[in-house]
Order: sequence, then structure tokens, then C-alpha cells
Amino acid sequence: ATLLGASSFVAKPILKQNLHEAVEHAIGRRSNARILLVDDQHDCLRELEELLQPLNCRCYVARDGNDALDQIQFASQEDANHPI
Repeated sequence: ATLLGASSFVAKPILKQNLHEAVEHAIGRRSNARILLVDDQHDCLRELEELLQPLNCRCYVARDGNDALDQIQFASQEDANHPI
């Protein structure tokens, strides 16, 4: 993931503290940061969104690698100044 430009990533099993630390490392204390969540299980994506809610992040979700690449392309076209 980092080879493709990701600031950080968290592998399963995901602990709330590890997730918050990774996000804060990647975005600092910026509000409304955009985060791309990738998982093939809908329940996991929903739980991750809930865990990130206190950090005031805008979450994008992708169910697989191809969907993630589409989301990145869309986001870069939408606003090149605020990458995921």
C-alpha cells in the first residue's frame, strides 16, 4: 500500500487504538481528512467507519483493489488538493 502512495495502513485484526494511531500519524489533527477503507466484507467497512467517526474523517469505501483504484481516480479528479 505504501508503495502506491498510501500514508499508512492497518492490517487485520484491527484494534481501535492502532487504527486511531495510524490515522493520526497519516493526517495529524486535520479535520475532514479523507480516508479510503478497503475490505471485501461490508460489516468490516461499516465498523471501520464507526471507529473513525470520532476523528471527523470523511470515509470512502472500496470492496476490492479495483474498486479502490477507481475511488482514488475519482477522488483525484474531484479535488486534486485533498488526496485520499
